[in-house]
Amino acid sequence: IVVRGCLDKGRTLNSRKGICDFMSNGKFHMRDPNNQLHVIKNLKIAVSNIVTQPPQPGAIRKLLNDVVSGSQPAEGLVANVITAGDYDLNISATTPWFESYRETFLQSMPASDHEFLNHYLACMLVASSSEAEPVEQFSKLSQEQHRIQHNSDYSYPKWFIPNTLKYYVLLHDVSAGDEQRAESIYE
Repeated sequence: IVVRGCLDKGRTLNSRKGICDFMSNGKFHMRDPNNQLHVIKNLKIAVSNIVTQPPQPGAIRKLLNDVVSGSQPAEGLVANVITAGDYDLNISATTPWFESYRETFLQSMPASDHEFLNHYLACMLVASSSEAEPVEQFSKLSQEQHRIQHNSDYSYPKWFIPNTLKYYVLLHDVSAGDEQRAESIYE
């Protein structure tokens, strides 16, 4: 939905990249219903299109192979030396390939009915403040998300809960838009 919303307005996919960059700086500021500001550190958000296909097993195997092949121990890492008979074995205390493998495996694992890894938890609906009726656009996007989630034609992606959390993002370009209008829409 985010990508299509950007493309409908003549923007490129870099608009989506900007949203991802904004949320990946290590700290995320959020306000609760009581308007209290909370800082969440190391939040990881995967932004993807709502209509996706499960990852192909061959592609996952290649990705995991590439990750393990590309993981090398850090330079200058002191290995533990264990002597066994005539042999001196250099044993590393860490396994960087395993850390990379595990992270990639968990991120690329297809969602299943019995595990809740990689299930969609929330949906981010984005509308531009330059639209004629951004609130109406939010309503249309919400209805489309609901239809996709509850329609049997879509077996993937899997959703964590039936009543999906929805985050409404009003995108405003300060260099080209009316800031007062954007503020009034936001409130």
